[in-house]
Amino acid sequence: MRVKISHSCDIKHVPSLIVRKLLSAKDSLQELAAQDLNYFSVEELRDQVSELRYRLSDIDNAYEEVQDIVTGYAAAQSPLPPAETTTEELINEQEEEI
Repeated sequence: MRVKISHSCDIKHVPSLIVRKLLSAKDSLQELAAQDLNYFSVEELRDQVSELRYRLSDIDNAYEEVQDIVTGYAAAQSPLPPAETTTEELINEQEEEI
């Protein structure tokens, strides 16, 4: 079972957090790529492929987490769009109607 948790940190630490998570996922992929498979034993190969798929799922989840962090970081970095109508403008319009 997977559980989604949130993690809070100072915004200035987010880039290094992203890099650490990406490097960890990359290392995991390289470990999987270097794994030797026993092509001559159907049962062992089946188990090895099953383990590879499970570990790939973990790596995919790590990349999804990084994507979510990057999306949140980008949103925090971009300025808020200006409101179409400010509160002051709304009050002025209401006063003009009266």
